[in-house]
Amino acid sequence: MLQRYTQYKQMKHDLKTVVYESPNIDVFMSLWGNFISHYELSKNDWLNILFEERACWVPCYLKGFFLASMSTTQPCESMNAFFMGILISSHVSNNMCTNMIMHWNIMQNWSVKNVEDG
Repeated sequence: MLQRYTQYKQMKHDLKTVVYESPNIDVFMSLWGNFISHYELSKNDWLNILFEERACWVPCYLKGFFLASMSTTQPCESMNAFFMGILISSHVSNNMCTNMIMHWNIMQNWSVKNVEDG
């Protein structure tokens, strides 16, 4: 959690920049490392868990994933809501990837059912 840090507002802004303005994985990795170094967060367990699960929530890792029934702006809006939920939650689930995959499977099944029924 970042709220306990005196620089929380700037940290939140910088973290959003790292996540949403990284066009590819290499840039994300570089920006993430700079962020962690700049704020001396290498021992922050919460951020370390987020980093371990980055393939499930960082947009540049999710390129190529099928997000059924979403308009072009909805994936971004959904990721914003998801990311904000992580920022304010008191803990991060170790099953984040499992939960995201389950959600995607539900969305895909819903989409297939609507096509078949339509």
